[in-house]
Amino acid sequence: WKKGQCVLHGAAVNDGVFATVISGDSGAGKTTLAIELVRRGLKLLSDDLLVVDTNRKIVFPFKTKIGMPKNPVARREELAYKGKSLINRKRLMRLEEIVAGDNWGGPSKLKSFFFIRKDNKKRVFPVINKIKNSDAFKRLFDVFMFYPYKRKLKEHICWVTPQLARLVGGVDFYDLLRGDIKETADCVGSIL
Repeated sequence: WKKGQCVLHGAAVNDGVFATVISGDSGAGKTTLAIELVRRGLKLLSDDLLVVDTNRKIVFPFKTKIGMPKNPVARREELAYKGKSLINRKRLMRLEEIVAGDNWGGPSKLKSFFFIRKDNKKRVFPVINKIKNSDAFKRLFDVFMFYPYKRKLKEHICWVTPQLARLVGGVDFYDLLRGDIKETADCVGSIL
């Protein structure tokens, strides 16, 4: 990667001008929310890994196949019955197989960043709260993906800290407790 760029774990969409990042743990609904937003007219920049220029706050497209659950409802019920996880039970698909048309976006200025969480309760309506910059900075360390497994992060903390600090200013950060995916997309869309 070039100087001033970093890799983060998350999905990203754009509206033609501004980018929105959706980050969170595996299974939280990053891809599902991103695909729902694409169905509503936004363009996909990335599904799993993001390349961000921290100096200019630009999110670059990172075209890969999309990890979608195989027959999500039946598979989820089957795995729940057997007490198994859905992790690594995804099939890779091209975006065009999921949503018709050319839905990949180009480089975009970062405007908003959502940290998505899934509640164990059957929640219909999502809960969105704006996060202060100091809290956002701490949470960015969790999604920093320059080093797999973060083994060498301590050795390079002097490089990581200014990179992530540059992302905080001028970007709106939100904590998103996910509900029904359509309701969640409505709420996120109203902020964009």
